[in-house]
Amino acid sequence: MIDAQALHAAHGTQDSASSSLAGKTVLVTGASSGIGQGIAIELARLGADVAVNYVRNAAGAQETVGAVRALGVRAEAFRCDVSSRADLFGMIESIDAVLGGPDIVVSNSVEVLTKPLMDVTEAEWQRAMEITCSAFLYLAQASAPIMRRRGAGWLIGITSLGAHRVLDDYALLGVPKAALEHLMRYLAAELRPQGIRVNAVSPGAVKTAAMRAVRGDELAEERMAMFRATAPARQTAMPADIGRLVAFLCSPQADLVVGQTLVIDGGMSLY
Repeated sequence: MIDAQALHAAHGTQDSASSSLAGKTVLVTGASSGIGQGIAIELARLGADVAVNYVRNAAGAQETVGAVRALGVRAEAFRCDVSSRADLFGMIESIDAVLGGPDIVVSNSVEVLTKPLMDVTEAEWQRAMEITCSAFLYLAQASAPIMRRRGAGWLIGITSLGAHRVLDDYALLGVPKAALEHLMRYLAAELRPQGIRVNAVSPGAVKTAAMRAVRGDELAEERMAMFRATAPARQTAMPADIGRLVAFLCSPQADLVVGQTLVIDGGMSLY
């Protein structure tokens, strides 16, 4: 659970924090927990109103909404399975009607399923590609007209170390993330002349509920300890760290960062 009082103590309300994203609306998909939740809260701390997308975890989405509102900005939860193009377009229309925008879209949804490739079913493969790679395209198609109307926009894909490295039974996550990264580059080339910046962020190992669900509590803890020990920074990124990198990509300082994947992992991917 998120402690609203601790959130205030650590960061203050939006009025006492930087307001670099004030007046903007951000959509974060998969924002009911983990990395998505951390990104939503960090962008809210910088003044953005937040559309919290979820598909199953309604309680987690409301927790994120509460934490965002505690920072003095607007937030609403929007249920949508982003693998459905029609439903996704409908969600973007609803966000525009309720909050305005979105100006910033962070595509963070993923189907957490690990198994050997030889055991993967057709439905599992299609679902994995649709919810990660296809959804990023649909998000761009649905939100780009609104971004052009509002004068600028940002599309950020959250990817993974597994997009570049072979990890045990990780193909259903890693392959769609690799496809997302290449799609991101094509979108960046097409949309940057229209004032829309497209990039990706690649976290290393992040201790989240999804990681514990895949590996189990004990193994997840062992792996995180190993990653921290081998990373040159002797630590790995937390969800808030990822949120701050996303915020940088949405700042004027990153105007010339186009079609890039920024890695934030404490250096663990160097080895």
